[in-house]
Amino acid sequence: MSVLGWEMGIMNNLAFSQQTYPQSDTSQQLNSLAERLDRIASICTDANDWNSAIELIRESQYFIEGVAPTLTIDEAAELVKLGRILAEWKFKWAEISRDPASLLSVHNLAQSWHKRLCEG
Repeated sequence: MSVLGWEMGIMNNLAFSQQTYPQSDTSQQLNSLAERLDRIASICTDANDWNSAIELIRESQYFIEGVAPTLTIDEAAELVKLGRILAEWKFKWAEISRDPASLLSVHNLAQSWHKRLCEG
């Protein structure tokens, strides 16, 4: 598949997610966010798939915006922390993707948040 076709596929997935995500209940929304974080963690160990991390990060940010208003103040504040982390990853991804130590850090942090959301 061409890069353009691949990018269009990701964008179509985001458009689909934006349509269906608000219709989900809170636990489904948090599970969707956790799944994205798990995929980001996996990407950190797959040198062939680093570019898709940016789209997963964007989707995760969108999911946080959608679910935060349905949570308690404390829960929403925790997701704001995650949102800040995601924003940093998005803006520094070119650097992160070239540094094995940074990739390991992202992997570990994404896994930690995945676990927190699944236990939540």
